[in-house]
Amino acid sequence: HKVVKCDEYSVSDKVGLQLAGLQAQVIWGQFETGKEFRYSEADQYLCKRILASSGKNWSQEVAKAHMHYGCDKSELEAKVWYLTCVKQFSLYGCTLFPIMHKGMWSHTSESLLAINMDGVKFVRAKDKSVIHDFKYSDIESILIDPNDNYLTLELFSTAQSGLAQKTFVFETNMKE
Repeated sequence: HKVVKCDEYSVSDKVGLQLAGLQAQVIWGQFETGKEFRYSEADQYLCKRILASSGKNWSQEVAKAHMHYGCDKSELEAKVWYLTCVKQFSLYGCTLFPIMHKGMWSHTSESLLAINMDGVKFVRAKDKSVIHDFKYSDIESILIDPNDNYLTLELFSTAQSGLAQKTFVFETNMKE
């Protein structure tokens, strides 16, 4: 459930509620009228960004989502639906590291390096949108400076033909 609560993927209100409804199904089982108190702490289901986004009664919205999206699903089915939804997110399965890009960079300085089984991605920290996405087969070398917190990622010249930049230097305190 931390996918929504921690705002890992910056999901929309609608997707956040779908996931909250499935989460409620896993926790509570079938929706029961008269037990809306279960949803009184909407921050256990939704992130602060969504909760602050409009004047909706989020506790009622989570209850409705439980009734709609969790309807007649077993705990296992709700978990499978939840996982099926989140695995479509571009950052699913990624470990994120804060980085500070050094050198020429037309994007925000507050970025993240996302690493998963397919490759690496540069991600805008604010909205979690993917700036660049490279498969491991696109990467010629990764150099780690043993004295500083600098990493250099160099792409093969044939990688992503539309991209002029082939070398990325960034700093992170999490290089190990």
